[in-house]
Amino acid sequence: MKPPICLICQRAFDPAVELVTFRRTAEDVEWDAQRITGHPPYAEWFCGKHVAQAKKLSHLTLAEARERLVALGLGLGAWGSGLDVWRLNLTPHAPSLTPFPSPPLGPRGNPSTRPTEN
Repeated sequence: MKPPICLICQRAFDPAVELVTFRRTAEDVEWDAQRITGHPPYAEWFCGKHVAQAKKLSHLTLAEARERLVALGLGLGAWGSGLDVWRLNLTPHAPSLTPFPSPPLGPRGNPSTRPTEN
């Protein structure tokens, strides 16, 4: 499970935080069928200030709700206006899916912080 951090403002551990579930896509139904333990891909945390707005959009898929929230100017937390990241369905809680390129590898296969000499 992801920690209870509001998707919109990134407020952590708000006493009024709620997990809002959105309409499931075909992929979400497959995820449920696999009985995987973890955070459902169709649910997100919202603080007390933003939960009402999120619940109003719960009839949409999470991707559709994210686009509506961005259109309303709510920004979506640390990603700000990173709409391309949300369209790819990536989250800041999934570092293996980062939209940024991997660092170059040095001669031993470790990330290199300085240029290698040939």
